[in-house]
Amino acid sequence: MDIEKDKGMVMVMLDELVRRYRQMPQGVKASFWTVVSSVLLKGISFITLPIFTRLLTTSEYGILSIYTSWVSLLSILLTFTVWGGVFNVGMVKYPNRARFVSAIQGMSVTSVMVAGCISMFFLHPISQWLGMNEFLVVCMFVEILATIPFNIWVVEQTFDFIYQKKIIITICLSVLNPLLGYIGIVTFPWHVEAKVLSGLLPQVVIGLFFFWQQQRRGEVFFDKKIWRYVFGFNAVLILHYLSMQVLNQSDRIMINDLVGSSKAGIYSVAYTFAMLLNLVANGMNSSLTAYVYRCLKSGHTEKLAQINNIAALFVGACALVLICIVPDVFRFMLPKSYHEALWIVPPVTLAAYYMFLYPMFGAVEFYYEVNHYVTIASCVGAVLNVVLNALLIPMFGYVAAAYTTLLCYVCFALCHYYFMKCVLMKNGEHKSIFNGRRLFKNSLILSMLCFMVLVFYEDDFYRWIFIMVIVAMLVYKKQSFIDTLLVIRK
Repeated sequence: MDIEKDKGMVMVMLDELVRRYRQMPQGVKASFWTVVSSVLLKGISFITLPIFTRLLTTSEYGILSIYTSWVSLLSILLTFTVWGGVFNVGMVKYPNRARFVSAIQGMSVTSVMVAGCISMFFLHPISQWLGMNEFLVVCMFVEILATIPFNIWVVEQTFDFIYQKKIIITICLSVLNPLLGYIGIVTFPWHVEAKVLSGLLPQVVIGLFFFWQQQRRGEVFFDKKIWRYVFGFNAVLILHYLSMQVLNQSDRIMINDLVGSSKAGIYSVAYTFAMLLNLVANGMNSSLTAYVYRCLKSGHTEKLAQINNIAALFVGACALVLICIVPDVFRFMLPKSYHEALWIVPPVTLAAYYMFLYPMFGAVEFYYEVNHYVTIASCVGAVLNVVLNALLIPMFGYVAAAYTTLLCYVCFALCHYYFMKCVLMKNGEHKSIFNGRRLFKNSLILSMLCFMVLVFYEDDFYRWIFIMVIVAMLVYKKQSFIDTLLVIRK
């Protein structure tokens, strides 16, 4: 009887969940499935990490990470990032949306093709400068070109709150990429080239399909008015996008140039582990940003300080747990050739925590449409990162890049906090909507605890005692975290 009763209760709960899901607005459903797909994508990438670290040497993994970094960096410059902030504004500004989509696609494709054709005349010096062979340089331009139509299609689907097709295709690509990569690596002796090409082929097929579809709907490739508008809108923001990519990618590129591809590969593995914190941070930020906007619009900002402090405590606790369990995960998942990356994880994870703080303050800047502050803060962080890496990596080795990343994100968060206060003052908000002193005090304590963990990183007994203490604190404070989530989700 108890079993039947339990089954009945489970069915009632499932029916209630289905009923609530069906009552959700389309925009909420789209956000929910976007978060789910993001978690699945990161999960697949993380699960396949042990496979590729065993198939690839540290040097090969390093070259692969350098290739990915250059694709990310050059894509910002060459495509004008037409699927960025300008897209949503353009979809509202231009009544013929199909024409706008096909025109920005034509602009982005033209830019990449011109740059790619010019580069073919200087292929050898470019490949030497980028730290890759000539075949990978060609693949890089093809990949940037192939992803343009798909990226535009994805943001258009997101704009219209259509999520089913987007999620299915994205997940299929994320599964297909490692599967074809594995087949390519075990089949051909050129491991890096096989991995890149196996991921490129499905992107080219999908890119061609969406290019044809979007050009057929819009029936235009060149529109002078739209091209000029997009260029003018993104002229400032491209610098911001590029600076953020420099902050995220320049470490591996400079390690490759100054120390070698093997160390770049080891650093990339550590970075992958540390960025798992972003799964929590991004989900929290997506809700917090909307909550900050609602509070600023209504004028009721008195709860913002408490909500943001609790959110930061939760993300900080997750960072501590991640740092503590990493040694066990490393032993289980990775070959010994990658184990020296263990000491890089704490500072980079802490950097991810400070990365989480930026959107809290940046939301205020975006709300009041003071975009140039965002660009200034990004450029300061990017320039500081490059300069410190150039100075410290030759002196202290590639581990120094992790600490320069941490320092740059601390500066990044401080810059945005200062700019946020300036924006509030200019708009008549003389009282602080965040408790900056408490927030940064808690952040300093978190930083000290993260470095304390390093003292007993190789002592499993004390490390697990530390983990249990943190988990106990999370359980003790669970109601505060739940109340916070309920408030920002309303």
